[in-house]
This record gives sequence, C-alpha cells and structure tokens, in this order.
Amino acid sequence: MTKHLLIVFSLFMASSYQQQNHAPVVKINTPANNATFAAGSPISYQVSVSDKEDGDTKFDEINLKEILLQVNYVKDQNKIAALLKSPVADDPLGLAVITRSNCFNCHNFNSKSIGPSFFEICKHYPPTKANADSLVSRIKKGSSGLWPGKEKMPAHPELTDEEIRSTVQWVFKNESDPNITYYNSTPGLIRIPPDKPGTYIITASYTDHGVKGTAEKRLKGYDRILISVK
Repeated sequence: MTKHLLIVFSLFMASSYQQQNHAPVVKINTPANNATFAAGSPISYQVSVSDKEDGDTKFDEINLKEILLQVNYVKDQNKIAALLKSPVADDPLGLAVITRSNCFNCHNFNSKSIGPSFFEICKHYPPTKANADSLVSRIKKGSSGLWPGKEKMPAHPELTDEEIRSTVQWVFKNESDPNITYYNSTPGLIRIPPDKPGTYIITASYTDHGVKGTAEKRLKGYDRILISVK
C-alpha cells in the first residue's frame, strides 16, 4: 500500500510540475537604456519575447500584436529611480480585453489602421456616460458607416458587457492622458512631440496565455528602460 501511494504521489507531482506556468522573458533590444535622442525624431524600437509555454518571437511563435510598449513622460525627475524600480502591475481588465481579443485586427493605439485609432475615437467621443453607453452597444452588436470607409466593425457577442465597458473606460482614461503613449507590435517607431523634450520611461510587456486545461493565471513579463529627448 505504501509503495502504491508513493507512485501515485510521484505521478501527481510530475503532472503538477509539467503544468506549471512560467513568466515570459521580455527584452527591449532597441533603443538602448539611457540613450539620448533629438526632439521630434522618430525612435525605432524592437522587443523580443521568450516564453516556455507560448514560444519565442525569433521563431514567429508569439503574436507580435500582444506585445505592448508604454512610453511615460516623467515630469518629476526626483521620482525616476522609484518609478524604474516599481513593479509592473497586471493589465487592467479593459487593456487585457483589447490585447487578447481581435481589437488590433482593425485598430491601433495612435495610428490609422483599417479602423480609427483609439486616440481618434477618444477625440471624437468625449468621455460622457451617453457616449460610453453608445460605444458599448456598437462594440457588442457591431456597426458601420460611422467613420470614413466601407469597413464594418464586427459584433462581439463573446465579450460580456462588463468587459466591453471596461475597455471603453480604459480608452477614455488612457488615450486622453498626454503623458502616456501606447504602442503594440514590434518593431515600430516611437514618436515624441517636438515640443515635449524630457525624460521618458519605456516599458515593454507581454502577458502569456497560461497553461491550457489548468486554473493557473496568465503571467506577465516586462522590461523597462530610460531615454532622454532633447
């Protein structure tokens, strides 16, 4: 009986080990940390991701559109050290929905794609309850004819009302913040306004897909650097 229990326990431990999720390893390859750039010039960036379960960007196994780049303008120079050391939190629900759904098939954060960018949407719709309700309905049911072009936005019945509303609220809050800019995919270009020189913290992150068939949560990996724009 003791031998049998040991075998069962060993199999259980082996199964648990095999199902363990591992955090992604994210690396900002360019720009270099502490690099300096001229104000108004585009800044090339390139990010690599390696995840034991999801794969590696060098083998085209990672969906590049799920790699996020956040560029933060630092007003208070005295807070730089603390900001660089602070951990990166899990994505809020609205951003998580954007990343894992099909939003990036038609939209970018701040550049034109098939549909308008989130930045354009935020400028077009002031953050009122009426506009939020309208956008929730259009995302849920689909829409057409609201923007130039013949493309239609598909319905999203797979998303809950809470997920859609959280997404709309995230866009309203973050795309209107002049000190934060988001990009997705890699490689790409960061565009700093010529009238806004200063210090910027760049954070690249990727949230994995967890382990299929287990209750383990998705894990986030990130890398962070500092650049100066003069």
